Amino acid sequence: MDADDNDATVNTAATMLAKYGTLANFLSTVKGYNPVGYVFVAPSGNDSTCVRSVTEATAEGAPCLTWATAYQKMVQGDAIVFRAGTWAPALSYYGGVSGSASHQDIVMAYPGEKAILDHSATGAGGIYFGGVSYWTFDGLVIQDT
Repeated sequence: MDADDNDATVNTAATMLAKYGTLANFLSTVKGYNPVGYVFVAPSGNDSTCVRSVTEATAEGAPCLTWATAYQKMVQGDAIVFRAGTWAPALSYYGGVSGSASHQDIVMAYPGEKAILDHSATGAGGIYFGGVSYWTFDGLVIQDT
């Protein structure tokens, strides 16, 4: 996975951090994203202890395990950041809260990592964000929808 579409030397999470220092700086500089807060989803996450934070390091240090919990924690203008791994939810990914022109809701893979949203489970309908606005999806692999 390419972390920075503009610089071939920035192709892993480590090289992204080496060049930009923080995820927030990378998102602002390269992507033009300025999230209000962060919620991380990781294979090592825990839905009972995960947090939403305006500080990326705090949120990254206490990731959620599932989309359902991460989505419940986010507020308008947040970024949900998936670390490398595969998620196969029993239900669809659903979004019901709109972002705004100045504060997009962002669902993304951590730059330089491969995050797969797999909907091969019976009854999993994929991604549904009907009736909402200002959502950005970035760097995710979406399969079996």
